[in-house]
Amino acid sequence: MPTLTRFLAVVAIIGAIIYGVIYSLATFVTPNTAEISERVPLKKLENR
Repeated sequence: MPTLTRFLAVVAIIGAIIYGVIYSLATFVTPNTAEISERVPLKKLENR
């Protein structure tokens, strides 16, 4: 097998694995959604 073909095959396999991991994370993992509120001190806003 020529070197270029072997290199392209390895890159394609690694890309397919990365794509599969990203797809499975996006499909099977659900993020927790919650409202977040944080008080900002007035002094931090005045310095702008």
